[in-house]
Amino acid sequence: MHPNLLRLDLLAAHVATDPHVQAVLGLGSAGAETHRFDDHSDIDFFLIIDTPDSKHRYLHDTSWLNLDGAFPDVHRHRQWIQGNEAGSSGVRPP
Repeated sequence: MHPNLLRLDLLAAHVATDPHVQAVLGLGSAGAETHRFDDHSDIDFFLIIDTPDSKHRYLHDTSWLNLDGAFPDVHRHRQWIQGNEAGSSGVRPP
């Protein structure tokens, strides 16, 4: 498995400890089409959250993405009304 897909598994396990996270959905090459994943692929996913307060927390605080330095220098911008796009200047192997 590609290291970034392993990273998505770690992220899913991490947010699964929050009872307000109902699901993590991988999309595109991070979802059902993992055969397309390569070193240039991004990690597209949705978190399904059960309360407006929890949604606000996940949208406005990206510290949950860091995972002990796995995604250094995370930055975000508002992608659409229901979510963000986040990026990182680098990715440390899991």
